[in-house]
Formats: sequence, C-alpha cells, structure tokens
Amino acid sequence: MNFTDQEIVILRAMNRLKAPGGLILIADIIRSVNYPKATVKKVLLQLSGKGVVALHRHDFPQSLTPAQRKLMIALPGGRRRIGGGSDYQYFHAAVVRDVSLLPKEARNNPMKRASKKRNPRGQHIAGGSRKQQRAYTKILGSIKASGKYRGRQKEVAARTARATVNTSRRKNKTIIKRAKRVIVLNRVLRLNPANEDVKFYRDLRAKAKKHADTLQKAWRETAAAMDKEGNTQRGLSGEELKQSQARFKVLRDKLYAIEERLGPARQEYERLANKVDEVKGRKNPRRRRNSEKRDSDHPIEVTKHWRAGPPGYLTPWQRAHHAGQRQLFDTGIKPAAKRNPKKAKRRNAATSKVKSLFQKFSGKKARREVTVMAAKNAPAKVSKLGRLRKIRLKSGQWYEFDGSKAPYLAADSRHKLHIVGGKYRANPSSTDMGEIDKVVYEAAKPHLGKAHAKSGPYVHSFGEEGGSRPHLRIDGEGLMHITGGSYTIEAEGIRD
Repeated sequence: MNFTDQEIVILRAMNRLKAPGGLILIADIIRSVNYPKATVKKVLLQLSGKGVVALHRHDFPQSLTPAQRKLMIALPGGRRRIGGGSDYQYFHAAVVRDVSLLPKEARNNPMKRASKKRNPRGQHIAGGSRKQQRAYTKILGSIKASGKYRGRQKEVAARTARATVNTSRRKNKTIIKRAKRVIVLNRVLRLNPANEDVKFYRDLRAKAKKHADTLQKAWRETAAAMDKEGNTQRGLSGEELKQSQARFKVLRDKLYAIEERLGPARQEYERLANKVDEVKGRKNPRRRRNSEKRDSDHPIEVTKHWRAGPPGYLTPWQRAHHAGQRQLFDTGIKPAAKRNPKKAKRRNAATSKVKSLFQKFSGKKARREVTVMAAKNAPAKVSKLGRLRKIRLKSGQWYEFDGSKAPYLAADSRHKLHIVGGKYRANPSSTDMGEIDKVVYEAAKPHLGKAHAKSGPYVHSFGEEGGSRPHLRIDGEGLMHITGGSYTIEAEGIRD
C-alpha cells in the first residue's frame, strides 16, 4: 500500500500522541502538525478510505460550540429533519486499525536526542565557572592578536582569568528576588520593630475576633433556645409550665450576660484592628528626608540636578518658536487633539441601585462583592439584607435554617426579595409551596438607633397592611426563590 508524504506525517503524529489502538482526538492531531485544518481532515478521510484509520462519530454534537465543531470532520447523512433534509455527522476522534498496515516510517518514530557538544580538551579552564570560561576566551584572543607570551599563551590567559574573575560566593548575604524586589537576608534575621508590633497586634486581634465570634455564636444559640422555649409554653399547663418558665428565665439571664461580654470583645477587636493599621502605616525613619518640614527654613534636599545644556540653552521646540515657526509647530509636529474623545464608561444602573439599597437598609456602605449560590431566576446583582432564619407559609408549614449554613435574604434593584447563599437543599412536594405568611431574619440596623446596632432577629408578616402575599417556589435543584407580592424595602425594613 502506497502512502503520500502528508499521510505519513499524520500517521507519525498519531503514533506520537497515543499508542495504536487508543482513541486520538482530531483536534490534537490538527494542533500537532503544521497543516491547515482542511488538509488534516482530507488526509484522515483518505486514510479512512484505505482502511488504515477508523473515524469515531460524536453522539451529541449539538451540545458543542461552533468553534469545537470546526475541529471535527463533518459529513452529510445525520439525523433527518421534519421539514426535509438532514444534519451533518461529526467525527471527533480517530484510531489506527492495525499497526501492520502502517508504513515503516510511521511505525517507529523515536525522538532524536540533541547531541551534547563538548568543549575540546585543553581549550578552556578545567573546573572554571562560565564567567571564567568567557573571560578566558576573550583574554586568549587579545594575547594572540598582540603576539606576546609565545609558547605559554593559554597558561597566561587561564591565570589572568582566574585572578580577575571573582567566583567566591557571598556567605554573609543571600539575595532573593520576589515580585520585582530584592530582599537581602543576613545570617541573623533581624526584624523591624514595626513588623514585630504588627505580628504581636495581629495575633491579639485574631484572638479577640475568635472570642467575639464564640460569644456571637453563643448569643444566637441562646436566643434560638429562648424562642423555642417561649413557643412551647403555649401548650403546657401546671407544673410543666412553671418548669418551662424557669428555664426561660435562666436562658434570659445567660443572654444578658453574653451581651455584656460581647460588647467589650467587639470594641477590643476594633481597637486592635486599628492598631495593626497604624503600625503598618509606619515608615522607616531613615527614609524620612522631606516628609515633615517643608518651608523656607527647611528646603527640600535634592541630590542630582539635571538640565539640557548650559545657561541659555534652548531646545529644538523653543528654537522653532523663537524663529516664528509656531504654525508649523502647532500643526506639523505637535499631535492634533482628538476630535471624538473617548466617552466615559457608563456605570451599571442596577449595581448603583443595589449599593444604595444596601446603604439605605443597613446604614453602611457596600465595600465588596461576593459570589454566592442562588436560583436561576435571581439577578446578577443583589443586596444582602440579613441572615434568613425562618419562613412560615400560610398553610402553617415552617422552614428553619440554623448556623452558618443558613441562606441570606437579599433584594434586587427593583426591591424584590430573593434567597441566596447558604448550604441547603429542599425537597419540595410541588414547585409552588404556597403563600408566605412571615419571615424571620437577622440583621443589624445601626441607623435606627443604639437598640438596633447589634445583629438581632426581625419578624415581618406579609399582608399585614392589606397587600398581597408573595409565593415560595422551589426549583429542580432544591433552591428556594420568592415570586410576587406587593411589598417594598424601606430603611426601617420590609413593608407592604
């Protein structure tokens, strides 16, 4: 069987990419040779007609992008259309049927190793560094050109190269290059006092943060236990009611004690955070040359003076002006101003509305954006209102979320509620779970006063002012989303 040069090249590439008998993507074959895509496809069809290569058809090419389908072989004769005609068949891989059918040139294609060039013996310095080798070559050339030291030119060149080129390593200092900076480390690492302060206050800040988080978690657990104990008191009577009321009082005292400890812990954490920022902002006092005193008595120190020439020197531009060539200077040399300057980029209106809604609801400015999980109908930008704890439907069914896995109650630019984030999956009995009676969420609203500065639970009942209630829906992935309703988002909270 005769093969063309292009067919041999393609078979070599297939042999190099994978062992015979395994599938090889046509896209990989195209990238491994310097042939156009059309040429590679044509050669593969020729090899398939000869029975050397077998092509494999893709089962679902409609799931691929047009760019991916361009790297496949398209042949007519696919599935038939209702209106007439048929789609194309896309072949995405190829395989060699039998190794014995391959030509000798394509069977064994060992990679040739680059021959290592060795310097002739006696030409360079034995055991010398690369820098000494280069210096030796230059010195030997200059000695031969001068005609000196006949009979011992190489000896003199080697001795001179060893004496002039310093190859001793610095043992006291080590140079480390990182991020376009050079850091010199001595044997004994001496830290800057400012850096020691940063490390000290950073550790204290971490401990304070951990303590505050522990108190916050205890506060939430106690508040949830109080809520649960208060709800169970309705169905009790007699001695059980007295025991429940006693437990409620114990939980209330525990909650008050936690609140008294939580405030100072938060204040200590903020103080240490400010201290870390202050220490980080310190500069080396040795480099404060012109930072503080800037008046006539303390002029700015300048180490180098640069000028174009002696006193009275004029640049070519200045000489053109003095010679009366201002018109030439303005039109022929100086670049003309842009007629259509680039317009400023327009800000996304939805993003600005979401940020203003966050500031309006929480009393704080939005400083960062976080990507979280949400249902498919949720918009790209939403404002976080608070941690969602409970949802009660009109039918009486409750959905409760505990701990850090609870989702967030958020709102978009049109003041519509959404449920985002969290680690949960609901098992719905139907897509529409019904009308929402009330929601319980945790949020801090310092703009409403000191009593609302700490994060606490808020309960909102929908339809309390005559508005229509929203519906709770659950998609196929078990994610909740809210639709409908005649409510609005105000600075005080949710109103309808």
